[in-house]
Amino acid sequence: LRAMAITEGRGMMAVSRHVAQAHEDGIWSCAWTKAGQIVTGSVDECCNVWDASSLAQKKNFKKNLLGVVSVVSDSTGGTIATSSIDSVLRFYDPRGEGSEPKGHIDAGPVEAWTLSFHPDDKTVISGTQKGTVNVWDVESCQKTQSFKGSSGEGVDAFVMSVAYSPDGAQIATGGLNGAINVWDAKSGDKAAEFEGHELPVRSISWSPDGQ
Repeated sequence: LRAMAITEGRGMMAVSRHVAQAHEDGIWSCAWTKAGQIVTGSVDECCNVWDASSLAQKKNFKKNLLGVVSVVSDSTGGTIATSSIDSVLRFYDPRGEGSEPKGHIDAGPVEAWTLSFHPDDKTVISGTQKGTVNVWDVESCQKTQSFKGSSGEGVDAFVMSVAYSPDGAQIATGGLNGAINVWDAKSGDKAAEFEGHELPVRSISWSPDGQ
């Protein structure tokens, strides 16, 4: 685990802090939280929470079977969501006692890969290997919507990355087929498609202004 800083006046990145052996296997996902913490998910089936300033480990969540694919935080840093290869979404409280999930969603086979919280923190979306985007209610842990979230077909339909826009009105997806799509969050209709990659888009994010 490395924290990077931009070298002043040079526009270059340099390692400012470093944790050796932060996990026992590869780190697949990493996220900052508004609570001043960094969250990491690993193939070692663990989700770890670190103090962003000191990189001291604060939490170790071990209930994520077959490896953690995605970790995301809500807008406050009070809830962390993980998805793992067992297709279960788990919700953790990084500030609470113990390490048990405070809720979970069994999404079913290949129904949960990458995650994103809605800006209001009430729902979370997951991209799937079947090419759909599922919308889940965080409180009830129930699916509220599902729509086609990929322009690909067959294996190429795999939705590898998802992200809500800052206003929650649109969803961006990155696919195994290298395409980036933008969808209306309410209707599921396609708003735009961009073809600029020849290989899978494994991560995607919006600019703060949503443009």
